Amino acid sequence: MKDQKLLKVVFISTYPPRECGIATYTRDLIKGINYSCPSVGCSVIALNDNHYQYPQIVKDTIDEQIDEDYKKAADFINSSLTDLVSLQHEYGIFGGGGPDLEIHYYPFKGKSINPGEAIIKMLLKIK
Repeated sequence: MKDQKLLKVVFISTYPPRECGIATYTRDLIKGINYSCPSVGCSVIALNDNHYQYPQIVKDTIDEQIDEDYKKAADFINSSLTDLVSLQHEYGIFGGGGPDLEIHYYPFKGKSINPGEAIIKMLLKIK
């Protein structure tokens, strides 16, 4: 029987090998979730500023300077069985941030969007 995950979480974040504190935080958060909540399936859409060789957990990438990539990622998530989106943010990783950042928040149909801390609290309830 195929492994059935009760909750599917997609992290939109930088991710190693990109050297960034948010990337390391996201990797460590996912390791903790995998260890403490094996019924949760995690994947990543990595914010990209270069051409990195990502591990298998990274299912897609967003070139942070290409607006269309944000829509493509939202479409990917909306067509998937994702239950929860964790949007890891730091000024500068979403194409520079600032007041025009909102153009990158494309709608996720029926998906909860939470920062990492909310994910931890939520997972502690289901453990």
